[in-house]
Amino acid sequence: MKRSDTVIVTEIFEPVTLYSEKGRHFEMVDRKHYGISFCESGKIIYTQNGKTIVSDKSVAVILPKGDKYSLYGEERGYFPLIDFEADGLHLDEIEIKELFDAEECISEYRRIKDMFFSGADRFSVFSAFYSLLSKVFCEKRKSGRLLQMEKYISENLSDTKLSNTEIARQA
Repeated sequence: MKRSDTVIVTEIFEPVTLYSEKGRHFEMVDRKHYGISFCESGKIIYTQNGKTIVSDKSVAVILPKGDKYSLYGEERGYFPLIDFEADGLHLDEIEIKELFDAEECISEYRRIKDMFFSGADRFSVFSAFYSLLSKVFCEKRKSGRLLQMEKYISENLSDTKLSNTEIARQA
């Protein structure tokens, strides 16, 4: 995805968690919307233009609108997906984004799904979706070690024995 700061989300569609069996093969032709997919469990192998992309717990997969690709269930599992429309998004192939905190992204997905189905107002749903996109696209601006240290500090803030040495050791 080129220049994520110029992307304007115009629509968010029903969040779904897809189940994929091991050995399942599926051909996508002319995908109707952009999509962002995560992995709760299992593994899917996407193939597009001879290139393979692995979807597992460590990455988010950004799916291009209007394109063709295949997927294969390498391991059975659950794959949260949110389809969306956006202006300023220039995506002509599947992209993967490494996640610093995959569980946080899955949690944000669940929050969006709950909001969507509880009838939350459109502004709140869009706000949560932008928050999710920020976690996927913007957290890389900090180094992995710095993010690990921030997470460790926040999880251990009440520990009176917390020291700079211990923080550095954890990162």
